[in-house]
Amino acid sequence: TRREERTSGQIGAAGAAFVGMQRGRERGMQPKVLVVDDDRQVLELLSTLLTRAGYAVRTAPGAVEAMEILESEDLGAVVLDIMMPVRSGIEVLEHMRWNPKLAEMPVVILSAAQLTKEEQEFVDEFSAGFVDKTRIMDVLTHLKTIFATAASNAGGVSTGA
Repeated sequence: TRREERTSGQIGAAGAAFVGMQRGRERGMQPKVLVVDDDRQVLELLSTLLTRAGYAVRTAPGAVEAMEILESEDLGAVVLDIMMPVRSGIEVLEHMRWNPKLAEMPVVILSAAQLTKEEQEFVDEFSAGFVDKTRIMDVLTHLKTIFATAASNAGGVSTGA
C-alpha cells in the first residue's frame, strides 16, 4: 500500500537518524522527538511520557514554531496534531514532504478530530501512523516501532528508547 511504501522510506531516514542516535547514546544523548500541539496539557503529558520512556523531547505550541524547530534541529521523529490555529498540522506535513531535508522524517499524526476523506488519504500516504487523542499512550507504541524498525534496517538492535 501507499502507507507501507511511504513508511519504508521514512524508516530509511529514521535508520540514518538511528545510527546518529546510537552514537549519541554512547555519549549519553537520547532519540529526539518533536511534539507539536496547541493544547498545553497534551504537550505536557506527551513530554512527560516520552521523557520517561527515554526520548529527548522538544515541544512546539503551533505550526509556525514547529517549522522553525524542524529547520534548525536534528530530530528523529515528529508527533503532530492536525487541528491547530493559524496553520494546521496538514500544512506542516505538506511543508515537510516538499522539503528534501525533512521529506523522509517519520511523523505520527495526533488528533481528536474526525478527518475528512482527503485528510485521511493524505495522512495515510505521508505519515507513519495516526493516533486518536483518546488513545494518546499509543504514540509511544508508534515511536518504539519507528525506532526499532530503523535500528533493524541500520543493523543495530533497539527496543525504541
